[in-house]
Amino acid sequence: MAQVQKNTTDWQTDSFPNPLPDGTGDMEYLKEVELLFPIEEGVDEETVELELPNLQEGTTSPKGLENVGGNQQTISFCFLRFFHANPSVGAVDIYINGIKAVSGITYRKFTEYKKARQGYYRISVYAAGDIRKPIFTARLNLIGGRIYTAALIGTATSPGLELITDNQRVLGSNFAFVRFIQLSQNAPLLDVYIDQRLRIEDLAYQEISRYLSLLPGSHQLKFLNSETQANILEDPDMTLRRARAYSVYIIGDLDDRVGLQVVIALEGVSYLIFS
Repeated sequence: MAQVQKNTTDWQTDSFPNPLPDGTGDMEYLKEVELLFPIEEGVDEETVELELPNLQEGTTSPKGLENVGGNQQTISFCFLRFFHANPSVGAVDIYINGIKAVSGITYRKFTEYKKARQGYYRISVYAAGDIRKPIFTARLNLIGGRIYTAALIGTATSPGLELITDNQRVLGSNFAFVRFIQLSQNAPLLDVYIDQRLRIEDLAYQEISRYLSLLPGSHQLKFLNSETQANILEDPDMTLRRARAYSVYIIGDLDDRVGLQVVIALEGVSYLIFS
């Protein structure tokens, strides 16, 4: 049974390092993954899409977000957390602009969210305790007013970083909101079933699904191979709370003894404050 992730790895810095100096905008940086909110046909009482107000970049969400201020105003900071989702890499240290920010984060663990100024950042990931050569480096462009998860993904020979924009929209008080993020490089296309009903088709590597609205309580998850319909993975008890947003991550190596795993994470919109 997969439970909502609670154990986290501490940051090594009291505050997030400053962004790189101005003029670095021509650097190559990771492509941001935007949220998708398509309208779903045939919506019933158990599946209601989020009602989304129009928001400009760099603004806070409206008061309906519960704990985010109601006045829309330009803000210059965001929130970011790291997630270790690479099954082929052991514990790692994460450096931001040359400063050690995270020490010894292990597979399947998250950091807490940390407030960061908008701008460009250089991320270097090393095997824990070894700074001779980074496993990989990447550059991020963080935008104010957003909430991010930076996931360490890939394999030992092809590691990388996926920058995922977390939900920051209005959460209805009667439902829980769930999306699915496929971060297993060798998993097949997946069909996602919730309570024996097909909800997502052909979920591919590095793909992020739309959000689904579900009644709070316990739900059964099942992931099938989209082509063969073989049962790949299941979780008989995904417990959700009302007015919360969750990401369900599919991670792991299909060929490994452990195989694929499900990690369910509460998103920052459920408790972070933009102030």
